[in-house]
Amino acid sequence: MPPDGFSVADMADDAAGLLASLDISNVHVCWFSGGSATPQELALRHPHLVRSLVRVLPVDLHSRAHDTLERLAQIRVPTLVVAGEVDLCTPPRLGRAVADQIPDAEFVVLAGEAHQPFQEQRDDFNALVDEFWSRVEAVGSSS
Repeated sequence: MPPDGFSVADMADDAAGLLASLDISNVHVCWFSGGSATPQELALRHPHLVRSLVRVLPVDLHSRAHDTLERLAQIRVPTLVVAGEVDLCTPPRLGRAVADQIPDAEFVVLAGEAHQPFQEQRDDFNALVDEFWSRVEAVGSSS
């Protein structure tokens, strides 16, 4: 367990440090659930490292531990927000609120899906992410 006072920003900085030590830059980042806080911070604190974001869902839009809602407009990478239609932990309205704050973010609701689309509807989820990343790469290679 991390020491007391270890923050989401610290985790994002650690991730950036790991990527730097491995000489990796410009990464696609995909996550789910509470893990979304760290990639949001990574994109905000170290934007040069992030190529795209997928499944940008908040645990809580105004959590004491992590609140990026007011800063999400600073994210300038292609972003795909994926919500499950019947997700009780992070209902689609929360995903929509996040997508509305990130410039040009795409928002998709998976019908009948709950909280773990990569397990519950893995073929549909993987196809969605693959298509998104293919478009991101196509745009990147032409600019």
